[in-house]
Amino acid sequence: MKHLFALIPLLAALIVACGDSEEEEQPTEFAPRELTVLVGGASGTSSLNEYFPRHLEIRAGDTVTWRMNGKVDDPHTVTFARDLDEVVDIVPRPNGGPGEFIFAPILVDPTRRPGAPVEEYTPGGYFNSGIMFGYQIGADVPIIDTFSLKFPEPGTYQYICGIHEFHRGTVVVKEATDSDLPNQEDISRAARLQMQFGLGIVNSLQTLVAQETTVLDVEVGPDGTSRYIVAAGMGTPEAEVLEFFPRNLQIKKGDTVTWVSTRFHAVVFAGDDGVPIFYQTEQRARGTPLIVANPCVIFPSDQIPGDSFPDIPCTPPPEGPPSHEYDGTGFRSSGLIGYGQRPGGLGYSLTFTEAGTFSYSCPIHRGMVGRVTVSDG
Repeated sequence: MKHLFALIPLLAALIVACGDSEEEEQPTEFAPRELTVLVGGASGTSSLNEYFPRHLEIRAGDTVTWRMNGKVDDPHTVTFARDLDEVVDIVPRPNGGPGEFIFAPILVDPTRRPGAPVEEYTPGGYFNSGIMFGYQIGADVPIIDTFSLKFPEPGTYQYICGIHEFHRGTVVVKEATDSDLPNQEDISRAARLQMQFGLGIVNSLQTLVAQETTVLDVEVGPDGTSRYIVAAGMGTPEAEVLEFFPRNLQIKKGDTVTWVSTRFHAVVFAGDDGVPIFYQTEQRARGTPLIVANPCVIFPSDQIPGDSFPDIPCTPPPEGPPSHEYDGTGFRSSGLIGYGQRPGGLGYSLTFTEAGTFSYSCPIHRGMVGRVTVSDG
């Protein structure tokens, strides 16, 4: 019995020690962090349409800032929505006439108001950066180059670029006590590795641009003429060079040029009228100005609803040549060409009936210009 009583202090010490051990094993919550993801990339006419990195793992309580990467012509958004497939960019103008389209105000307007604190993400909610342009599209349209969002709850959350439906990302939020997660250095390293693949594509394509002789195909046409197939943009959806291939083309009178596109481009010959501005802005009572999509660029020049736009100079005159021919005068537009339901379809053809040098452009992408030189034969 004496031995039993002698053991009591020892047992008590063991119990206390076990209790201390349990307290020490309680998980520790890490301090919230500020982390950065890059949006788009490259420069000039090289365009990367991805988030870098596209997959991100963070802790509950962390804040993510998406930052526009480079001064490129492709705009982007960071948009969280209940159904990403319902996020659209261009919509009919409310109470507008046929052919009047605007960029969806819900996409143009940031959900975070000026001066407001950083938003906290809630599952199923709508959170949007506004359209992030790499340049100033209008004096009254603010440049948006960052977007921040705090993630208080664990979960897996997907988001999309409202301009490019293939451009998506994922944020995986782990517990605030999770220690095995990448830091900013790890995230930046993953971004650089992901970016290298796209840069390899666009840099290789730029060598073709420099040669200025790259035609997709040349076909034999009637009466000794030829048909030249020119690419409007080239690359993958995620890594594209915004150029015409070739930029400068030499043909003979009577030849036909067919431009093909897999993305979102237009071929516009404007003559002396100058290149039409695609992103047109209009003030409204509240929010960011309306961004109106120019009908001269959206629609083929023989399909522009002229009754709705009596003042625009982009419809061919009735006495002019057929819309599929070009003599160097008047306005010719392919309309939007590329994949999906584009008004101009996948391609656009013009037969050149007069000698001369004719410049053209894609007004959607400012640096995307070309020239066709037509000889007498």
